Amino acid sequence: MNKSIIKRIAKNSNLSWHPMTRKLHKSFMKSYSDDFYRTIIEIFQDNLQSSQQTIYLISNREQVKLLNQPKKSKEKANIDYQIVAGCFNPWFDDEVLRTNKQLVAIELSPVEGQSKKAFEDELRTLILLDFLKSLSQANMIALGNNFHELRNIIKSSKDLECIYSEIMGNKISAEQFSAYFGRQRDFVYKQKC
Repeated sequence: MNKSIIKRIAKNSNLSWHPMTRKLHKSFMKSYSDDFYRTIIEIFQDNLQSSQQTIYLISNREQVKLLNQPKKSKEKANIDYQIVAGCFNPWFDDEVLRTNKQLVAIELSPVEGQSKKAFEDELRTLILLDFLKSLSQANMIALGNNFHELRNIIKSSKDLECIYSEIMGNKISAEQFSAYFGRQRDFVYKQKC
């Protein structure tokens, strides 16, 4: 996977979420109490611009190059971005991507000759690893809630099942997920939001 730093994201660029990232991020955010989230927003509201973050994105840069090849029109197609990883924290705000000078945005792209499927598999592995890393560092009231969406995503792909098993040493289960966080198995059901 190639990586390159994005210096800025144009205001007219569209920002969207990778489907797997969107689902996991939603699950991640539901696991915080509303009071905690309000407090975080209150504390960091004026400091989001100074927050050091590294965000991973993919873009339609290659398609835009083709679209913008010698044209008689002065209108150029925009490069649009998808958020892939680096966003699993309570203070992440996608609008900050356009304005934050402290933000490090890294664009991921396939290496030469890499198939679209192989690149997507690498992206999903990156998302999974970033999510698991963030969960292990999180201080959330309903940590067990994340098991359910994670299990759905992992079971949707044989490749992800293999990757998860390789990383965690077992297939995903409530018992294994609980043990990872030093908890009893029932916490994934008691904390479901």
